[in-house]
Amino acid sequence: MMREANLNDFPQEIVSKILEEFPLGEDIAILDKEGNVVSVIIGVQPYKYLLAKIEEDEEIIDHKELKNFDTKKEMNKSVDFDDFIKGD
Repeated sequence: MMREANLNDFPQEIVSKILEEFPLGEDIAILDKEGNVVSVIIGVQPYKYLLAKIEEDEEIIDHKELKNFDTKKEMNKSVDFDDFIKGD
């Protein structure tokens, strides 16, 4: 679940960066006192791109898992319903 924040709750400096006309490649890093990145704000288009890439990777993983799935092996390990009910 994505957390939400109201745009008006951010300082004007951040709001202007978020609302830039061409924000692609213009992520906004939120830094701590030591200069370490603690969070990042990305624009809508990069976010959509990121989601699409994640979905592509998940589809590749799913395909590999299905390709390597051994039906015979799984069937040999399965228990029929009557034996399952008996607890055997």
